[in-house]
Amino acid sequence: MMPGKPFERGHRIGRPRGSRNRLASQFLDDLIEIWNEPISKDNPLRRGPAALRIMSRDRPHEFAKIYASVLPKEFLVDTI
Repeated sequence: MMPGKPFERGHRIGRPRGSRNRLASQFLDDLIEIWNEPISKDNPLRRGPAALRIMSRDRPHEFAKIYASVLPKEFLVDTI
């Protein structure tokens, strides 16, 4: 190693490249799987929409916060 260069060329320190992306991707895949599970064998309603319905009824202020958090911050409107 040369002075002023703490890392040798070709040697990586830390997590492997892409590992964070794989973790995030797997997490989202698992979340979607649970979201899409039916709430029971005979009921076609899925867990995700069922949870949103319950939340909108029991905690409307928190439901509104979630709804607002997924909307874009700005809208571009093109008028002709």
